[in-house]
Amino acid sequence: AADKNPRNFSVDNVRTMKIRGGALEDSEFIRGFCIQRGTEGLIKEVKNAKIAVYNCAVDASATETKGNVLLESADELLNFSKSEEERLEKSVKAVADSGITVIVSNSNYSDLALHFVERYGMMAIKVASKFEMKRMCLAVGAKQLVKLEPPSAEDTGNCDEIKVRELGETKVLSFIQDSDDSKLSTIVVRGATEQMLDDVERAIDDGINTYKALGRDPNLLAGAGAVDIELYNGLNKYADETPGIDQYSIRCFGNAFEVGPRTLAEVAGHNSTEVLPNLVAKNA
Repeated sequence: AADKNPRNFSVDNVRTMKIRGGALEDSEFIRGFCIQRGTEGLIKEVKNAKIAVYNCAVDASATETKGNVLLESADELLNFSKSEEERLEKSVKAVADSGITVIVSNSNYSDLALHFVERYGMMAIKVASKFEMKRMCLAVGAKQLVKLEPPSAEDTGNCDEIKVRELGETKVLSFIQDSDDSKLSTIVVRGATEQMLDDVERAIDDGINTYKALGRDPNLLAGAGAVDIELYNGLNKYADETPGIDQYSIRCFGNAFEVGPRTLAEVAGHNSTEVLPNLVAKNA
């Protein structure tokens, strides 16, 4: 999920998915994209997938204008229905013949369309959320089409493996990329309670934002009161070298830097009277 240039890293490239159940040790990192849902059909796993993404329903095409069709016999009704089925099958077959193995739509699949999709060995996926659809397209390198037609090579997405797994009672659909240049990554967090999941999610968000900040400015300061004690020592040394009453003001200003490390020690359950002299001696 990281760009070659760390300055271009986006926190949106790493997503956290919380799934209740299991232990924290069951959490995992997935190079790719995950959503909490299954597939529309019976095919649950595809490797080396070629993906077509449609911003329309997978169904027989309908006209934008209304019209009346006069049917004078039962045979005409059967032929009319059959012609619709043939057109739909022709559209699905054309998509399959172009090498597509996975169809993704943000709308519904009709029963007949799903039947033809399964007949030609393609996985059917529905992603209703526009946000998740955009992330999925980014993860697989696909472009959304507005019509059920064979996609061009530029519009086709690629994924090393797509499969449905059950984590606890939740079905998770994973788009897994084996290569290191995947644009998106997902951290699946497991835990027994919602509070634990929320705490881990906040910790992960802090780590991701810290990486982003380091990508822009890699300079760091030591924590745990080390900088405060270093300033305390420096100011006291400067006060010893300063003649006159000014040294007392400098020393009092330096003593103010003890407040931070002392508070940290007390909050952490340590004896600040013992910890502070040790910090001063180590930073001397």
